Amino acid sequence: FAYLGHSGCFEIPKVDDQADFTEVVESLEAMGFGESERQEMVRVIVAVLKLGNIDFNSIKVCATLEMWGGGEEARARVLSHARPPTCAAASPQDDEESEVAPEFHNVVDEVADLLKVDAAGLMKALTSKMIRSARRTSFTEVPLRKPQARDGRDALSKDLYN
Repeated sequence: FAYLGHSGCFEIPKVDDQADFTEVVESLEAMGFGESERQEMVRVIVAVLKLGNIDFNSIKVCATLEMWGGGEEARARVLSHARPPTCAAASPQDDEESEVAPEFHNVVDEVADLLKVDAAGLMKALTSKMIRSARRTSFTEVPLRKPQARDGRDALSKDLYN
C-alpha cells in the first residue's frame, strides 16, 4: 500500500503484528464491539489503504468561450470543453484537468464497493469539486488538476480514517 510505504520501514524488530492484531480484536470485543462492527472498521481501513494507491493523469483541455459585455460588465460562459486533438491552437483558456489513471479504475471500484458508494460518483468526487454560487442557489462542478486531485484523495482518506 502506498500510504504504508512512505516511511520505508517495513519491519520492526521484536514486533509481532499477528499478536498485536489479536490483541486489538480482543480489546474491541472487551469494549462490546460485535463481529459486524469490527468488520466495518476493517473494511474502512482497507478502503483508506486502497484509496492511497489511486493515482491520476493530467489531461489537457481547451474551452470554447462566449464573451459579451465589456469592462467590469464583461462576462464569459464556457460553451464546451474538448480534449486535443479536437482543440484549436492553444489559448489562454486552455487548462489541465485530472482523471483517474486507467490502471487504477479497478481500485476505484474496489474502494467504492468497500465504502458502499457508487463507483462513478467516487471517480467524479476524486477529480472535481463543487462550488456553490454566490446566492447559494446552485452549484458548479470544477475539475481538479492532478496535484489538487491527489490532495483531495489524501484528505478523503484522512477524513475516513478519523
